[in-house]
Amino acid sequence: MASNMYYDRDGNAISMRTWSEMTQADHVRMRAWESGDLDEREEPWTNKRVGDTNVGELRVSTVWLGLNHAFGPGPPLIFETMVFGLDDGEELMFRYSTLEEAEAGHLRVVNRLVALEKLGIPVTSEAMGS
Repeated sequence: MASNMYYDRDGNAISMRTWSEMTQADHVRMRAWESGDLDEREEPWTNKRVGDTNVGELRVSTVWLGLNHAFGPGPPLIFETMVFGLDDGEELMFRYSTLEEAEAGHLRVVNRLVALEKLGIPVTSEAMGS
């Protein structure tokens, strides 16, 4: 198991304080965006957001967590893709170690959802191959 808990987007170990400052900056920007103090075309999640795509009624969101979610051996898992809006309340989640893996994973999930939608196949973890 990796000995550090916090990582920047490049996979470098950082302190909890640095991680906290990075995530807090996004929350401050989000509050400004929600209150209209930030242009609505600006991305409020400058540190966290990797990808955000709608496929029909579903939303695919990929973010940098910065907090290692590898609870066992192997590289730190610091990025996450989730699919929101499934009818049955099922959660689809995929985790990655690098920004490149997260970007490719986001695209893979989006492409799979588009393919399932075209074929009329319900979205399940089994259909997604997870």
